[in-house]
Amino acid sequence: MNTLEREFIAEVLADKSNASMLYRAKINWEEKRDHYKAMVREFATLVSHSDTKVARLIAKSFFEKYKKWLAMAEGHISRLTWQRKVCLGRAKQVDIDVSEVKQVPIGQFMGSPGQSYGNRVKYKCPLHREKTPSFVWYKDQNSWWCYGGCGGGDNIDLYMKLNNVSFKEAIEKLSTTIC
Repeated sequence: MNTLEREFIAEVLADKSNASMLYRAKINWEEKRDHYKAMVREFATLVSHSDTKVARLIAKSFFEKYKKWLAMAEGHISRLTWQRKVCLGRAKQVDIDVSEVKQVPIGQFMGSPGQSYGNRVKYKCPLHREKTPSFVWYKDQNSWWCYGGCGGGDNIDLYMKLNNVSFKEAIEKLSTTIC
């Protein structure tokens, strides 16, 4: 999201009259969600009761598509509900400084001690099974990279992958370790 989009969203959320627009959008997504739920149920029935393999495969592909759309609708409803609360001044505002959260050392939640090489520490990667350490924590940048194919990033990215949580949940949890 670029700066212009952020400014536009902030302006929209600051205007109380936008609360009704957000409510209408939420109602629209709830109607779509209900339709998607009905379609998921219908295609689930077709998958289990189809006579031919081709019919089952077609029904299963539609079932998966509608399941994805249902999850998307749920996300939109949740986002619109929160945005409406912000417009009406009812949302709980949590101020967390992400730059402070990024200072939490990766080694703090790695568990076992690693092999230190100057400003780098090698660990066995917690994201996959391995015999030889391929996970490197770069202390000076507080970043990591797995040379076994899991990628890399900062402490927030690692926490999100380790605990299968969203960015918001990760920074909230990591912010509690700052003190």
